[in-house]
Amino acid sequence: MELKYLDFDYYQLYLYRYLQWILSPLAIEFDFIKNRAREASEEFERMRAGGALSWQAQESAMNVLVNGLNPDSEVFTIKQS
Repeated sequence: MELKYLDFDYYQLYLYRYLQWILSPLAIEFDFIKNRAREASEEFERMRAGGALSWQAQESAMNVLVNGLNPDSEVFTIKQS
């Protein structure tokens, strides 16, 4: 697999590094990272628009970012809800 230059935003970089840290095969699924980061960013914006403080919006966005990722699982897959 040829690696390309990737321009990560904050949430993408955080998720990428987190997935590497837990040794998840999702760390090379850049579409997954991009989409999950977009969802987290949208959550942050939605919370701020709703009047939440920055730290509250950030905490909610981070929950969206890592939701369902289980580092204790043997396979490191996304939990089905």
